[in-house]
Amino acid sequence: MKKYGSPLKEFDHLRDPDQMKAEFQKHLPGFSEGQLIITECVIDCIGFRPYKEVPIRKKVFLKLRYKLEVMDCSNEKSGVQMIYAKIYVDGQSWEEFQSIQHDHLCSPFYGEAPVHLPELGMIVWAFPNDPGILHLPELIDPERVKKYLPYSFLPSGLDGPDDVSEIKLQVIRCHPESRCVIRYHLEWKGSETLQQFILIGKTFGDSRGRDIFQWMDSIWREDFGDADDLLVPRPISYNEQVKTIWQVEQPGVCPEKMIDRTNFKEICRSAAKGLAIIHKSNLSGPPKRLIHDDLEEIRRKAIKLMRGLPQFQAPIQSILCGLENQVSDMQPKVDRLIHGDFSIDQLLVFKEKVVFLDFDDFAIGDPVQDIANFFVVLLLRKLDPGFVSLILTSFLNSYRGQVSWGVPADCLRWHIQVQFIRKAYRHYVQQKTGFEAAIQEIVVLAQKDVILNAIGEE
Repeated sequence: MKKYGSPLKEFDHLRDPDQMKAEFQKHLPGFSEGQLIITECVIDCIGFRPYKEVPIRKKVFLKLRYKLEVMDCSNEKSGVQMIYAKIYVDGQSWEEFQSIQHDHLCSPFYGEAPVHLPELGMIVWAFPNDPGILHLPELIDPERVKKYLPYSFLPSGLDGPDDVSEIKLQVIRCHPESRCVIRYHLEWKGSETLQQFILIGKTFGDSRGRDIFQWMDSIWREDFGDADDLLVPRPISYNEQVKTIWQVEQPGVCPEKMIDRTNFKEICRSAAKGLAIIHKSNLSGPPKRLIHDDLEEIRRKAIKLMRGLPQFQAPIQSILCGLENQVSDMQPKVDRLIHGDFSIDQLLVFKEKVVFLDFDDFAIGDPVQDIANFFVVLLLRKLDPGFVSLILTSFLNSYRGQVSWGVPADCLRWHIQVQFIRKAYRHYVQQKTGFEAAIQEIVVLAQKDVILNAIGEE
């Protein structure tokens, strides 16, 4: 395989917070005049498009999100401005900038959006403006969002926009051009006292939220069995106009913050039982996720990893060859509904019960995929290895007791290797500090049979 130098070397300055602080201060409207002062610049996330030799024309090569701490000299108030930058190659940024439609844009907290910085080949979008979620400004403005709230499902007294006395909102997480989750604290005047209600809005750049809402609604309506065994946040409605799922906020604590040797068995038992209920459901509609599709995806990612990080070529090639040689024996015993992104991060503990979150990746496929992802995510956490082994053993034994199909060790091993490559590739494209060390850790774990040594064969 031909080796290439690091494709990001020439863009190192874009990944240097101090350099970018100076660049934005110099070039961004409002900042360059001196009225707005950037006191700190933090790189919030990075994503780049790996390529062979030359980036495809008109394609974004690099995406970065910056968090700017800003001081407004006109009133001496400070605040935060998130900006999303897309870097193009071969002078394509100007052409892309001219194609932007401005009818969905709004004034950000600081500066302007969008802005073209030709000297950097960059188009900058200041939050809440987003090139992929054009309606996001509607949901971030406390007044404009009122007309989209699901009043017919809200408490009595909240019957329309005029009833809402105040909305306090908080962005929980946002993935540019994809989705954004927002918490809305609603207040209205009751008969005697001020009333409050917390609503969660999850919005998407496309219409996939419609299907996700239907899947969530099916779960909530107990299509999958006893509600005490499978808890999910209550979905309220879906608004097509702003492509948003409305749901009630679900209280709870992340298991990782409270799991210990006194309670892990009960948490694992509850999580395994809930996952089994999902896997045994007859929900129709989610897309099929075939094992050969997984292999093709992993093959592409492995090749890009080896090209960009040749020091890992030998172990990644070994993992890939193993996956390719064994795929014919990996046909699932059953094709079932799967969560698609099941991990400890998608769970909450509430009143000694486990709550399942985020059904964006529902699919029909091999249920072992969910177990493999759960294992790999835990193995990569900075937890005591002995305790992790106890958690994995307890979870797997509980799950096996809930389903009629088996969880063969060779099948679990195969899907675990798939997840290792996915996690390594994610580190590669995000390029966070220490990403090569993180990939090294993954490669080492993937070469050991640490999981099956701990839990044994079925």
